[in-house]
Amino acid sequence: MTIDSNTAFVAYANKRGISGTAYNALRDAFMEGYDAATLPPATPDAAAPAWQPIANAPKDAMILLGRAKNEAEDLDAVSTAGRWQEGWEDSVDDMGCDSGFVDVDYQIFSPSRSFGAESHRHASTQPTHWMPLPDAPVAAAAGVVEGQAEATSGQGVKS
Repeated sequence: MTIDSNTAFVAYANKRGISGTAYNALRDAFMEGYDAATLPPATPDAAAPAWQPIANAPKDAMILLGRAKNEAEDLDAVSTAGRWQEGWEDSVDDMGCDSGFVDVDYQIFSPSRSFGAESHRHASTQPTHWMPLPDAPVAAAAGVVEGQAEATSGQGVKS
């Protein structure tokens, strides 16, 4: 089975959670040295994380939170980093909330508020699935980005 260079690189980067500037720099280096004859055949990775039901998600770690597309409620599929947040009661400076999962930006998933004035109560928006965060990029990938940064540091934007 022959694997084209793009497919091979995308699989490599996705497995390691590489994205953004590191992805672009590593892709360029990978494409220069790519040789399909030296790659082993593609096989499923049994150790790759998979989406799991939110009911068994850890409540003591940063994880990936996900939601499947929900046509009935007009919600798109989404995945983002997040964590469990314990609820708290109202204070002078803050309105409390119930316990639940929240995303890192507090924009997608939020716990409900089931107490206090009726006008301040709201339903939760919770994930349906979770998976562990991927491992951090390997040192070799970081070196490629540092080398690229040194090579482009003297270049400015032309007007």
